[in-house]
Amino acid sequence: MLKEATIETLDAVKQQIRQEGPELFHIEGGQAETLSERRFAYEPANALPMAGFNVARDVAAEKIKATSKNAV
Repeated sequence: MLKEATIETLDAVKQQIRQEGPELFHIEGGQAETLSERRFAYEPANALPMAGFNVARDVAAEKIKATSKNAV
């Protein structure tokens, strides 16, 4: 459903997903807030509420550079 969404239909698709599976979305504020429980594989570029991340941005960037050099 989301893969077929266009810029014109995105809001309607998100609303449908919220109705069919409200547990799929994080709660952004209040006592039931869940954003701070997230754990990312890679460090986000922006400051976000989170429990942590597995790979720092600078380490991930170095791995990308090394991989692209090997691909050439």
